Amino acid sequence: MKFTLALWLLLLSLFSYSTELRVHELRNYGALHYLEFYMMEKDGVPVKAAFKALQIPKCPFNMRLVGGMSAETMNELREFYRQNYPDRLDAYLKSPAGKTGSTIKPLESVIPEALASTTLLREINEELKDRKCALGDISFEKFVPSVEDGFWVSDIYIKVVKYAE
Repeated sequence: MKFTLALWLLLLSLFSYSTELRVHELRNYGALHYLEFYMMEKDGVPVKAAFKALQIPKCPFNMRLVGGMSAETMNELREFYRQNYPDRLDAYLKSPAGKTGSTIKPLESVIPEALASTTLLREINEELKDRKCALGDISFEKFVPSVEDGFWVSDIYIKVVKYAE
């Protein structure tokens, strides 16, 4: 059985173009569960496979996504800004190098919305929905906007809440 699951996870990972996940830890802090994944450009497994391999705790719990996003996810973030906040993006792009602080703040203020729009978080939300959970508050450690390389967000923190039917 373990060999079959490992083979299935390997096959699924061959067809993933989004950010992949690798389980880091699942533990309790008091009564609240805490689930941590590494985000991987490759060498992880797709979201569906990661959730299938785990017994996800009951809601509510906290989730942390650590590490690097795939180029696809970074490009999705950049496209989100191009489509939804072009004025904020233009202000950032036109600011002189080294003087971008005040123009990054308006971009940072909508990062939770931008992250929720990515394939990565939509897939996580679908897996959570199957378990009667949903994405709650989303926060992050660091935001690095780059038009050439995509928009990078590290250490994403998600409060997972009960799904309101």
